[in-house]
Amino acid sequence: MKVIAVILLISASFFSTQAQVSPTPIQLSEALELAQKANQQIRLAKIDEQIAGANLKQTEAIWYPN
Repeated sequence: MKVIAVILLISASFFSTQAQVSPTPIQLSEALELAQKANQQIRLAKIDEQIAGANLKQTEAIWYPN
């Protein structure tokens, strides 16, 4: 989990240092999509969901024959 946090921090710092360009008008649906992609809490929740799925697979694997 710490590795993922470090990767997110590095990528966030990379994107924040890029040059800013003048804003261009966008549609509401486009703005909502961009906001969802940029929302760190949503990204972390998706990662947590993937981790939970992997943990479930490992737990279910104990019932499989060797």
